[in-house]
Amino acid sequence: MSESLDSTEDRISRPPACPRCGSTKVAWILRGYPMFSQELEADLASGSVVLGGCVVGPDQASHQCNACGMEFLTDIGPARVEGEDW
Repeated sequence: MSESLDSTEDRISRPPACPRCGSTKVAWILRGYPMFSQELEADLASGSVVLGGCVVGPDQASHQCNACGMEFLTDIGPARVEGEDW
C-alpha cells in the first residue's frame, strides 16, 4: 500500500488554497528587487504574482489570496527572489 506523493513541480504548478476563505485565486509574493520584464508585468496583471517589498526573510508569507487579501506561508518555497546582485 503505497501513497503517491506530489512532486515539488506538481505542487508549485497547483496554487494552494487560502487558509481563511478557501479560494485558489492565490498569488506568489515576489520579494527582493525585481527586474521588470514583460513576463513579470504579465504575471502582475494576471494576479499570479504580487510584489512584497525588498526585505527577504525566512518566515515571511509566500502567498497572498486575491479574494480576501490574506498573506500566508506554505512549504512550497519561493517562486523566485530577484535582485540580489544589484
